[in-house]
Formats: sequence, C-alpha cells, structure tokens
Amino acid sequence: MFYAVRVGRIPGIYSTWKECEAQVKGFPKPEYRKFPTEAEAEEFIGGGFSSSQNSQPEWSSSSSCSTPGGRGRGFTASTPGVLETMINMKASIQQLQQQVGMISQTLLHLTDGLTTLETSLNVTQSPNLSRNSNNGTPLKRSMSSTSEQPPSKVKKALTDAWVNNNFTGEPFEDDDGVEVYTDGACFNNGKNGACSGIGVFWGVNDKRNTSEKLAGRQTNNRAEIHAARVAIEQAKKRKIKNLILHTDSEFLINSITKWIKGWKRNGWILSSGKPVVNKDDFQELDEALKGINVKWVHVRGHCGIPGNEAADRLANEGAKKSLP
Repeated sequence: MFYAVRVGRIPGIYSTWKECEAQVKGFPKPEYRKFPTEAEAEEFIGGGFSSSQNSQPEWSSSSSCSTPGGRGRGFTASTPGVLETMINMKASIQQLQQQVGMISQTLLHLTDGLTTLETSLNVTQSPNLSRNSNNGTPLKRSMSSTSEQPPSKVKKALTDAWVNNNFTGEPFEDDDGVEVYTDGACFNNGKNGACSGIGVFWGVNDKRNTSEKLAGRQTNNRAEIHAARVAIEQAKKRKIKNLILHTDSEFLINSITKWIKGWKRNGWILSSGKPVVNKDDFQELDEALKGINVKWVHVRGHCGIPGNEAADRLANEGAKKSLP
C-alpha cells in the first residue's frame, strides 16, 4: 500500500500510514490518500483524483512492515520486538526532521535581523517607502528604509527562495518586488454541485482586488491556479517586473516551480501513462509567466495572516457569484 501526501508538511509518497499521518495530522487542509499501486499515488501527487477523497487508513498490527521505499523485503509484525523498534526509529527520524526545519527557519530569521541591524548602523536613514495601492511601488520590508543597499551580500530574500527553488524567471531582492496574495475556494470540492471562486488581494481598497466565479471545471486546485494567473496578468498590465506572490497552496507552488518541468518533458503525461489532470490550466499559467519574475511564497492558511485572510474572503465570495 502507498500513502500519497499532496498537501502536508512534506508532500510525497510514504510506505506506511504512520509516516503519512506525521505529515498530515494537525496540518491545515491536508490532501492525502492511500493507493494499491505507486503509479496511482504518483498520479494523485501530480494533480489527479479529487482532494475530497482523503481516506483515513488505520495501522494494523498484522500487516507487514516494509523497508524504506516499500519494496516488501522487511520483517513482518510477528517478528518479536522488530515492529516496535522500527516504529520508534521512524518517530525519532520524523522528530529530527521537524527540528532541522525549525532550525533552518530560525537561521533565516536571524539572518534577516542581522541585515536590518547592519542597515540601521551603517547607512543613513531616509523616509520610509510604502507601496501605493494604485501605482505598484515596491514595499520596503525592513524596519527602516535607506538610500543605499544593506552592506551584507547575503540577502534573506534570495537565500530563502534560491534554496527552495521558488522563483520563476530571474531572482530578485524582496525590496524590488511588489506583493500580492491569491487564494482559491471551492464549496463541495470533488462533488456534484461544486462551486469555485478566485481571490486576489493587492491591498486595502485597491482597485485590482479581485473576487470572481471560476469558469469551467469547479475544483479547488483549478481555482488556486487561476487566482495566481489573474494576479500575474494584472501585474504585467501595470508593468510590474518583480512579483512576490503569496499562496497557501503548496500544490500550486510545487507544480509551477518543480513538477511542470517533467510534465513538459514527458508531453504532459504522468508516469502512470495518464495525462496531467490540470494540463490546460497550467499551460495558461505558464504562458502568463512569460516576461515577469515571480517569487512564490507559501503561507499557512487560516493563521491570521491579513493578506491571506483577505484573499480567502474574496475567493469565497467569488464562489457564490454567477458567471457573467
């Protein structure tokens, strides 16, 4: 059995429910399923199947316990002490992985703080810059804006995004980018009568803020894709070159920064031999990305982040509307 996590702490395919559970338990809006074959699990990760079909597999003490990779050469649960030892080892590994992630985040925050201190100490302050909601002027994110670049050559903005490969187009500094939040919503996702909407939030009372009904197939993933596409097209109309796009969809970020390369190379066919479910939608998004640099930033949904909450409200309102 293969456990596919499309949205969770660490998306991927796992060979046991225990491993899968560690990635989705307590995670907001997780998307995961179990499959009898690895090919089906890969298809789900790549956007196939409905996210509403999450299953809740249970651990069975009578099932066999495979080695990493799930190839079935491991011990059975009846082997004295082996199952308990393996479970404890996997739990320890997961705890270490979480601790490493926390340390990495802490390091990035410290780097950001150091840059801010260097700026404050070594350059002359100038009036703060703020992004005008109507002209798209970049928002300065440090504590004090300056007329010169910070002396540190290692910028947190580039470090973060380069390491995670979350740029499409050319990398840029956060100070040189304009921020936007996007979100997609779908009531009764994966069921008859589903209703989807998109939300784009640029700022309070910004005329570009968008709340629209999604045309075509009504799914949450399509709504996320087209919300981002609309924001990017709006940015290009305003001659914005560097866009910082915040979204709570890891599926969207992974698809457009990682998986799409393989899909194109394989003619938009998954390893299972089936076509990528949202091929047309991703092709539209890929076309919109020409001529603009985008930094894709994942934010946790429903955690009180003002921009994300605003985009979420716009998306939900859009889902309730009728198509023109």
